[in-house]
Amino acid sequence: MEKRETKEPQNQLQIDMYREKGPARVGPWTSHIRRNDSRHLGFVPARNIFCTKLPAAESDVPEIGCGGAFGTMFVLQTVKSVHGVGFEPLVIDDNRVRLAAEGLKNCSFAVNDMTESPPDMKHHTNYYPTAHYLRGFGIGTRERLSR
Repeated sequence: MEKRETKEPQNQLQIDMYREKGPARVGPWTSHIRRNDSRHLGFVPARNIFCTKLPAAESDVPEIGCGGAFGTMFVLQTVKSVHGVGFEPLVIDDNRVRLAAEGLKNCSFAVNDMTESPPDMKHHTNYYPTAHYLRGFGIGTRERLSR
């Protein structure tokens, strides 16, 4: 197969990476949104891009309610590591496999149902990308879950 070059040289890197690694995979939640209400995809990164401005670059941060880890990718660009916590074992397992296949070693995931107990957090920070989920449990954005 002939290796075609891009019309604009600045686009070649993206094509080369796509050829080398294939398309990036997203998790089940993001796939569903893309197929059923793609307008919603604009809101998902907006929340997480805002959150990338909050933590210090050396932070190890938890992401409570990480879902399919779509937002985790944004947060990982500005912090040392992310520990995602979600309630759906199938999705958390997919996150582990998918992000490991991308070569990401600075993220981990755990299953936890917050309606039963708070997650056992080894990270000590006051930053929660999905803090709006916690309000229903009476947990404020500045509280630590490790109590």
